[in-house]
Amino acid sequence: MPRYHVTDGTRRTTISLDRTLSAYLALALNTEPHTSEASTAISRYLSDKIVSRLGSLTARRNTVNPGYSQAAIVAALEAIAGPSLQRRYGDWQVGRDEPY
Repeated sequence: MPRYHVTDGTRRTTISLDRTLSAYLALALNTEPHTSEASTAISRYLSDKIVSRLGSLTARRNTVNPGYSQAAIVAALEAIAGPSLQRRYGDWQVGRDEPY
């Protein structure tokens, strides 16, 4: 599985994504999958999305389950799905007793 460095400017961690998901994300970011350009673009994208979703890596460093991997998967899926499918997913979740 490809690994990506995620940083908030001071701390960094490493995230792994499935190879196919990485390829789709690279294409969504307009880069050739499995290249150094794609790796850089994906790392930057994931850093922005994870830090905006979870906050600084430094603040979360001591938590038991910081959720970086799950946040990376969600960020990748959102990039691939686009706004229309995201809205449909949100509409589908409305009224559910628990998140899917």
